[in-house]
Amino acid sequence: MKKYFILIITLFTLTAVKGQWTQVSTVGGYGWTLFFTSADTGYLGVGQSPGGILKTINGGFNWNSQWTQTLYNITSITFVNTDTGYAVGYIGSVGGLILKTLDKGANWSTKYTVSTAVGFESIFFVNADTGYVVGDNIILKTIDGGNNWTT
Repeated sequence: MKKYFILIITLFTLTAVKGQWTQVSTVGGYGWTLFFTSADTGYLGVGQSPGGILKTINGGFNWNSQWTQTLYNITSITFVNTDTGYAVGYIGSVGGLILKTLDKGANWSTKYTVSTAVGFESIFFVNADTGYVVGDNIILKTIDGGNNWTT
């Protein structure tokens, strides 16, 4: 009897959790990465032509373009605080890039590019200064907030 009770509670819990997903919007292109700095503000990295970064300020109901480039694919986005964020990806089959924003995504500047067939897949910061990027057979590190990167 105890086993059946646990099974019923488990099934009820899984059903309740599953029922909480709701589609709030659709966007064009392929979504590669998603990062929210709050319940309402989030960033979506997209790929294909053009690729870029989209931003929502209403929990994903609407998305606005923040940065767009032809043949670019944004594969990972992270923020170290609500203002400062980074995005990585690749430019077609040409190479990888690292972008940085200091103003909540309104402007993105290129901090690093590599012009070989290396694409960047993921970025992670342990604090505001120290971060890592991983890509095709490469790992980069910064200790100065993304201004300089070393292999």
